Amino acid sequence: MLRVLTAALFGFLLWAWLSRNGSQAMVITGVCEIDSECIKWKGDDSCCASWDTRQGLGVCKPMGNRGQPCQMSNEMQGHPSDIKRSFWRCPCGPGLQCVYLKKDLPYGLCL
Repeated sequence: MLRVLTAALFGFLLWAWLSRNGSQAMVITGVCEIDSECIKWKGDDSCCASWDTRQGLGVCKPMGNRGQPCQMSNEMQGHPSDIKRSFWRCPCGPGLQCVYLKKDLPYGLCL
């Protein structure tokens, strides 16, 4: 039991240290706060978006491809952005735009 608790504590401390050290953590984990960190390590076709739908930890993700879900708020925020994204996907990639197919859906598709 002590071994499990020690491993869990070590894992948590490592995660906390990596997430606080910005771009140094990028190489290992992909953890980020703003788009410029992702662009530095992954290239222009990436952004920093929430890891999941609960808007938690930011991670580097690729820009949206044709046919992938998108949300207009991300498109209006622009890329690169120095503000934390409110959606778990990146904006649509170059030459694409977020198009709502139905008014009652909270998302559209990159077309």
